[in-house]
Amino acid sequence: MDWKRYFSGYVEVKLSGENLEGLINEALVHDLALWDISRLKRDEALVVVPLYHLWPFIRLSRNRRCRLSIQKRGGFPFVLGQLKQRKGLLVGASLFFVLAYLGTSFLWSYEVMGNERLSDAQIVKMVQDYGVVPGRSMYNIDFVDLQSRFLIDHDDDFSWITFGREGTKLLIKVQERSLSLSGDLRPAHLVARHDGVIKNVLVMKGTALVKKNTSVKAGDILIAGEEYHQRVQQLDGTYIPAGEPELVRAKGIVQGEVIYRATGICPLQEEIIKESGAIKKQVVLRYNDQEFLLKGDMEKPFELFRTEIVTKNLLHWQDYDVSIQWIATTYFEQQPQIKEYTLSEAYHEAEVRAKEKLQQKLGNSIELIKENVTVDESPSAEIVQVTVEWLVSENLAEPQLIRNK
Repeated sequence: MDWKRYFSGYVEVKLSGENLEGLINEALVHDLALWDISRLKRDEALVVVPLYHLWPFIRLSRNRRCRLSIQKRGGFPFVLGQLKQRKGLLVGASLFFVLAYLGTSFLWSYEVMGNERLSDAQIVKMVQDYGVVPGRSMYNIDFVDLQSRFLIDHDDDFSWITFGREGTKLLIKVQERSLSLSGDLRPAHLVARHDGVIKNVLVMKGTALVKKNTSVKAGDILIAGEEYHQRVQQLDGTYIPAGEPELVRAKGIVQGEVIYRATGICPLQEEIIKESGAIKKQVVLRYNDQEFLLKGDMEKPFELFRTEIVTKNLLHWQDYDVSIQWIATTYFEQQPQIKEYTLSEAYHEAEVRAKEKLQQKLGNSIELIKENVTVDESPSAEIVQVTVEWLVSENLAEPQLIRNK
């Protein structure tokens, strides 16, 4: 069951009109959620709309001169309306949700992501040293304060760590400090890796040059590798650094929000490659540069195929440049096929492809803050194009050596 759909409530509506594609495109541009779009006739379609987007969708359909009729209602809001006359059942259901809410408000498990050198158990033990233990209320944990204290205490092991919650689970995302760089003591600034908006600055060494909620460009100095031992009071009572600075290797965390975008396209009809199930095997004995066929044919068995190759060294003399290899090649036949998508399927597939591009670029340990999906103007009526925009939180700072002037 789709719990989000159930609890928000939904209606299935029948659309009639001459410009249904235009209506659906405009709804997606306005970030209205539409589910299970299916065409009945050339000028009729069924679509499921969440209850919270129903009235905006009705207004758009009127503007497009499309008729709309409700076919089906479903979800918790409608069930709740039916329960109003059955108070006993309603009280019992309310008590159940209250108990379920309380049961999911406490920490019971951990999930660690991004670690390579240190084990999950080691990192969990470090976190538990700060009182973040099973049975503690999730709402009493100050994740920002925990992050700052943890990074200060474990600066040699981690360059970044974030905490979040998923039900009763504490999510711990880490970025371990590179051993090759942790011992580098040469003076360096911390500069921005990407354009972004600063959300938190934690200075361990050096002088901060940026403040919260300010925008930075890639390459801007965030924490200068300079420390001042003198300060001068200004007329407004604030102090500013003074004197000759000492060059140091800046240390700190500059958490910022960065926007990444990717575009996915999907034609309503496209050629895909699928395996037919036919398999051929070939075994070759290679002696130096000569090959002897033991099984199968030397010619390629299929016009289109993929291969899996297993090679074993049977004999090798260290004193001579002589080797004998057993090479087994398995050929899997592939055939082109035409796949057709409905308009709804094409939108979904284009969105999936855009998200896959972002996932490949950013990895799985990102902290996603917000996702925005927009429908682009397609190059043709037979192609759907979607842009996915991710707002993520990440450590913007990276070291940049200070060059001698």
